[in-house]
Amino acid sequence: AVCCNDHCVCFSCGQTLKKCPTCRTKMANNVKYPVVLDNILYEIPRKCEFSEHCKEFMLGPELKEHMKICLYRLISCKILSCSWKGEFKTLYEHVKTNHQDLLIENGNVTFTDFSVDE
Repeated sequence: AVCCNDHCVCFSCGQTLKKCPTCRTKMANNVKYPVVLDNILYEIPRKCEFSEHCKEFMLGPELKEHMKICLYRLISCKILSCSWKGEFKTLYEHVKTNHQDLLIENGNVTFTDFSVDE
């Protein structure tokens, strides 16, 4: 629970308190999850959601961006008839092993046409 000045108390205390123990203003019991807690939690460093393999540890804004490009994020194969799911970093090996005919390799650059369904 949170008071009108954004002071927080635990849920069980919020159920019984009429006034904030810090500033004595009215408790706003209709607030289920104080926005101020979101702001605080957003500024605490956290592990990547794919932390079983990824060792990144960063603040909320950076973590949100990292999650979009994490090598360990889970993805599905883009070939419609393929049901493979795995970590992004293993996608190339999957395509190379299972969809070799769709790879075009030119020196150090590899292309694939995911728009083609087998």
